[in-house]
Amino acid sequence: YTERIYKFTSEKEKSGIAFKLNASAGSPIYNPSFEINNWGAAVPRLFMNGKEIPPGDQFRYGIEYDEEGNSKLIVYVQHQSTKSTSFEIKQAEFE
Repeated sequence: YTERIYKFTSEKEKSGIAFKLNASAGSPIYNPSFEINNWGAAVPRLFMNGKEIPPGDQFRYGIEYDEEGNSKLIVYVQHQSTKSTSFEIKQAEFE
C-alpha cells in the first residue's frame, strides 16, 4: 500500500519547518498530510501563504510517540489548489 503523507524531520525539538508544495492543473494539491519527526509535545501553529490557519475543520493535528518516547506530529490540512502553496508549521509559544 502507499501512504500519502509528506515526511519531514525537525532539526531539533522546539523548532519549526517551512516548505512549499508546487502545484499545477495537472498536479494539484489535494488535502495534504504531513509527518514531522522529532517534534516534541508543543501545540503546532500552521501558516499557509503567510496566513495563520486555526485548528478546526481545515487544520487538524495529533502527536504520536514511539516505544522509545520519540515524538512525531501528524498534520492534516483541508486544502485544494492548482497553485503552489507555502506552508510553515511552528510551535506555539505561550507567555
